[in-house]
This record gives sequence, structure tokens and C-alpha cells, in this order.
Amino acid sequence: MSNTSHAANVLAFDYGSKRIGVALGDIYARSAQAITTLHDDTDIWTQVNHLLRQYAPNYVVVGWPRGLDGQHTSQTHAAEEFAHELRTRFGVEVVLQDEALSSEEAQRRINPKLPIRKQRELIDALAAQVILEDYMREQN
Repeated sequence: MSNTSHAANVLAFDYGSKRIGVALGDIYARSAQAITTLHDDTDIWTQVNHLLRQYAPNYVVVGWPRGLDGQHTSQTHAAEEFAHELRTRFGVEVVLQDEALSSEEAQRRINPKLPIRKQRELIDALAAQVILEDYMREQN
């Protein structure tokens, strides 16, 4: 009998050059929650490995930034490189998800009464949550 406690888990990453937002989702329950923000001043791959081991996702969703016209940008390439590294280093299935307006939606979800520093911490993780919610909605 297989272990189904993690069978529906999926991790989502909102890749940025300074911070990477992370969200956890349950595909069957169609729920997602922001869990953390990784910082580029630390060993990102050690942290990613820890998250993959902790949550044992079936696959990973990476936000895919593009210009408003759908054109590729420097951030598009950087996110694709991050997705490639995830596949190569950890052997996980990676899905790219359009992240259009995810940061704007995340910004709307933040309590404006929080200190600015806390808001910056949350914005990336919330953006990952929005990306994952969009992905799950499209899978319906």
C-alpha cells in the first residue's frame, strides 16, 4: 500500500534574483498556502532540498514570468534556469506556470498594517501561493 499522506502535495516557487517565495498545495483539496521565503544570501539549494524532503511533493510548479504581451524577458530566462536546476539536481517533475499579475494579487492580500519589512517577507511567499492557486484552477 502506498503512502498517500503526501500524494497530493505540490510545492510552488516564485523565483526572484534576491528572494524565492514558496507555497505548499494539496491538489485534491485544491488548497494552497504560503510557507516561506528563501533568500539568495544563503545556500538556496540546501534549503530547497530540505523543503523537497520535508514535503515530498509529487511535482513542483515554478512561476514563469513574461512580459504583458507574452514575450520573454531576462526574468523568464532566470526562472527557466531555476526550473532546469530543480529537475537536474533533484529529479523532480517541474511545471512552468504563467505568473502574470501574481505579485499584484499577493500585494492585495497583505495586511497594510504590517511593518514594511514583514510585508516584503510575505509578498514572495504569497505570490507563490497565487501562482499555485492559478495552476490548480487551470487544472480543473
